[in-house]
Amino acid sequence: MTIWTPGLVALDTLGPYPCFLSSRTCPNGFALPRVSLDVVRRIAADIDADNQFYRDRDTLRVTGTTVDVIDYADGDLVERCEPNEDGTYSIGHGYWTWTAC
Repeated sequence: MTIWTPGLVALDTLGPYPCFLSSRTCPNGFALPRVSLDVVRRIAADIDADNQFYRDRDTLRVTGTTVDVIDYADGDLVERCEPNEDGTYSIGHGYWTWTAC
């Protein structure tokens, strides 16, 4: 059974962001956070600002309650995220380099 506890998470040099952290991690060791829609919007803004200089990070597009992860290189949809049962979002699980702070 997975247990979710309040915490903070970072995405490389971005963050920290408030979240709920899974008691499990990915096989690659990355954290598995769940974040609110407000935090998703903050992450999206931080990524957009970071990409103005580096342009090497997938972007987030929020439409209503749907969050799309868009590939930075070709603009293709990587992942479509709907809210979890508790209203939080699991963005980039398994392939984004989330680390607990």
